[in-house]
Amino acid sequence: MDSRCVAAPAALLDLQDLHQLFKSPDEEASRSVRSSRVRHDVTSPPELRPALITQNGANPREPTAHDQVSPVREGEPTDITSALWLARAEGFWKWEDLEMARMELESYRRTVYEIAQAIAPGWERQRARIEETVTPVRDWMVTELAPRSGDTVLELAAGAGDTGFEAAAIVGETGRLISTDVSPAMVEVAGRRGTALGLANVDYRVMDAEHIELEDDSVDGVLCRFGYMLVADPAAALSETRRVLRPGRRLALSVWGAPEGNPWITILARMLVKRGHMPPPKPSDPDPFSMASEERTRALLEGAGFATVRTEAVSVRFAYRDVDDFMSFANDTAGPLAMVIRGLSEGERQTITRQLGEAFAGFVADGGYRFPGVSLNAVAS
Repeated sequence: MDSRCVAAPAALLDLQDLHQLFKSPDEEASRSVRSSRVRHDVTSPPELRPALITQNGANPREPTAHDQVSPVREGEPTDITSALWLARAEGFWKWEDLEMARMELESYRRTVYEIAQAIAPGWERQRARIEETVTPVRDWMVTELAPRSGDTVLELAAGAGDTGFEAAAIVGETGRLISTDVSPAMVEVAGRRGTALGLANVDYRVMDAEHIELEDDSVDGVLCRFGYMLVADPAAALSETRRVLRPGRRLALSVWGAPEGNPWITILARMLVKRGHMPPPKPSDPDPFSMASEERTRALLEGAGFATVRTEAVSVRFAYRDVDDFMSFANDTAGPLAMVIRGLSEGERQTITRQLGEAFAGFVADGGYRFPGVSLNAVAS
């Protein structure tokens, strides 16, 4: 096989314009890429299967030395890139569109990094409340991971690190936890927490979930709590996870479930959109609900090479004394929303606080506000 071919997972077509283009009656609606290297119908969202795609089109032939080198390095596939490759192979897209998509991905990655750096101090301030809230999620993940004494466990997007620390206590002195986050500031937060807990079997590393700097088959378990949904390319991150995981061992993950089951965040987000402080999310954007669909999460896992996948919804409850308490928590921890809140004028912040009080009327309980939340958890091997 020529090295100029790029190994990439066939994308989930969250990009509505791309999907509609493929479905257009003006084009062959049943058109598919007839190549031994690409084997899925592009008239509907394809499965996440490995595909080899060359830069010069869809000719059904083996690659030759005349094929141009792709700008995507081998081992660095992206959902958007793969979808655009398929579109370009069918003559729908120009090379410039692919470059633009890649630039958008890189811009998103920089934004994620900057936000994580900015909210790390707030995350540390709110750590105890966060852990109290998501204890059911954390306990489910560690139980399903089933770490054993002497195991090496990797935690991705670890934040303050508490989920991984539960596993570290189980694997013991002969085992090891590798606690990672893309943000150096978050890694420092986790390091301080691990030191406070007296854990001596933890390595703290700055690491991107899309590019795991570990050898193949080198870990006995992987944890990722509310992380994959926010990476630019979850397919790449899950493929990397599968690569470093020893055969037969497990990945335990959580993402947020459907928006309607998580009013603790959607009420504020919709209000900020309505008042013009942020644009509505595009279907293709990574966000807290980008993997809320059980079908999509399962497809991503299976596309990454996991043979056994089981999912379960886990309920949590968010508790706040009053609207000011809610706003303080959101300001400290809510990622992109926190950045918006921090940029509000005092008058606008007061207006939003007042309107939130009205919107929260249905959640009054126990002398404050109580919001339901639901995560979608999965264990895969």
